[in-house]
Amino acid sequence: MITIVMNQDKKCEAAVARMARGLTERGRPFKTVGRFPFEREDREAIRAAEILVIVGGDGTALSTLSQLENLSRPVLPVNFGTLSFINTVHDEEVLALLDGYASGNPEAFVLDERPVLALSARGQTLYAFNEAAFKAREMGRLMTLSTRIQGHPLPDFRGDGIMVATPTGSTAYNLAAGGPILHPATSALILNPICPHSLTVKPIVIPAHHDIEIACRPRNAGEGAVLLVDGNLRLALEDGETVVCRLAKEKLKLLKPAKECYYDILRVKMKWGM
Repeated sequence: MITIVMNQDKKCEAAVARMARGLTERGRPFKTVGRFPFEREDREAIRAAEILVIVGGDGTALSTLSQLENLSRPVLPVNFGTLSFINTVHDEEVLALLDGYASGNPEAFVLDERPVLALSARGQTLYAFNEAAFKAREMGRLMTLSTRIQGHPLPDFRGDGIMVATPTGSTAYNLAAGGPILHPATSALILNPICPHSLTVKPIVIPAHHDIEIACRPRNAGEGAVLLVDGNLRLALEDGETVVCRLAKEKLKLLKPAKECYYDILRVKMKWGM
């Protein structure tokens, strides 16, 4: 079954209706989901999908992907956002892409595999597709975080926080915070301090096989930390609590046109040379 998730705020009903007609003509079963927040039957339809079509912007994609229990199915991200680096497929390309994938035509599609961040804390694993951000519990407060890479300590970071970004997320919060852009196929993570209270602290690109440990080390009362995953608050961290960040074994599989080129997307989205 194909599940189509649409963001009704993006005025994409006409495009989804065209997709629905095309799938009906082809005898392909599908279900449309358009409610936020997701209800139980919506979450079940997302998790049961053989192919997941997401129509909206990157925010719609991140909200939908957070519902997945595994990353085995391909995701077709259709752009109805403003500045989308995940959702880049045009709606008129969707049916041809689905036909090409069903027939196994390598000239019609590519599965763009993206690294995913796995976060281990309190005996559970959380997944981030863009970034995990460690921020002060109280807005406007400085915080201190200790970081270790492969067991080797870095100096304590003091500032507004720190983030660990994926290559896909390198053009999101990471870029706004002065971090580097990585090609989405790069097998690496970015450790990026957020507004550090030091002129010498800079982002670091971390190899794929290295684990990053981050712990809150408050110096003063009220310096507690929270963990945000793709912009959503997930944990209020206890003093000294450690979160281990590493690349997940599974990768996100985006169904894209074979002709799509990341460098062209980057040039157009960033308006380079325009």
